[in-house]
Amino acid sequence: MIKYMDETSELGKIFEGFDNPNHNDPEQRKRASMFAKALNVKGRAIDIGYGSNLSVARGFIDAGLEAYALDKKVSEEIEERFGVESGLDEKPRLIYENEGIKILLGDVDKLDLPEKFDLAVFWGSWSSAGNNFSIEETALSKYYQNHPELIGTKEYSLNEETTKNVYAKEKTTVLEKLVKHMNPGGIIAIVSSNYARHGEGFDPERYNNERTGYLKALEYLKELGAKELYLIGDSKQKSLQLMRESFSDEITKMFNNARNPSANMPKNKEIRLVMPDKDDVKWVISKYGDEVSAIITEIKQTDLPIIHAKAAVARF
Repeated sequence: MIKYMDETSELGKIFEGFDNPNHNDPEQRKRASMFAKALNVKGRAIDIGYGSNLSVARGFIDAGLEAYALDKKVSEEIEERFGVESGLDEKPRLIYENEGIKILLGDVDKLDLPEKFDLAVFWGSWSSAGNNFSIEETALSKYYQNHPELIGTKEYSLNEETTKNVYAKEKTTVLEKLVKHMNPGGIIAIVSSNYARHGEGFDPERYNNERTGYLKALEYLKELGAKELYLIGDSKQKSLQLMRESFSDEITKMFNNARNPSANMPKNKEIRLVMPDKDDVKWVISKYGDEVSAIITEIKQTDLPIIHAKAAVARF
């Protein structure tokens, strides 16, 4: 059974006041360390899909763990320095160490290492928030490599159902491979891309998709032998509060823009917007009102206690 942990829990508090950090952000390093400590993990940890951001792995070291970082792609500078080629569908291998972090290059679904891990985290790399590179993009890339006949045809843009199937197949393969590399009592965790520099994160309209994806991953990890399952995030009450505040912020932002019009704004528009009137308020409501109302209705009708999922955890 999945246990739900909201913003008042120890794990939930870790993600409060923390959103879309920069690369190598000391705050992200701090939160990753807090996350590992809250999970009471000892031993060896791996950040899967780190990109060029080693903050999470550094946080693991701060928590007293031996840290690894794995990605399929490294920079051209690293390729030249160590004589490697990245982006290939190859078994992960150690290429160098960076401040005590063992850097692995290769495809996670071909993981075949002598080491076993006590903590494996997809910190922002499990699902795409629009412009971040994740396992989902890797899955599509492999799909097209295996179906070169589709390139340049109308079938190149896969329909939604096929895309979901491609994602699901890759993710199940990854989890099956990863579970075999976990020590008894080990933890596999997924952290939202809202808390990694992998894009802009998920907006409220897509909270349901992100949460559903985490729940599917937890259910499959249960089939693979996980003994404890946790979904961490914002409660229904907090999610409703944030939505209302967001709507209010849009109105406030529009008023502020009106009082400080852009120099490039047409003169007649500048005059009309010097002081917002009722028509301005109506415009904001017409633009955002239905959207916000629909999201609030969806939140209210959701039976689950967690609305905005921030992390998922499975302990074996």
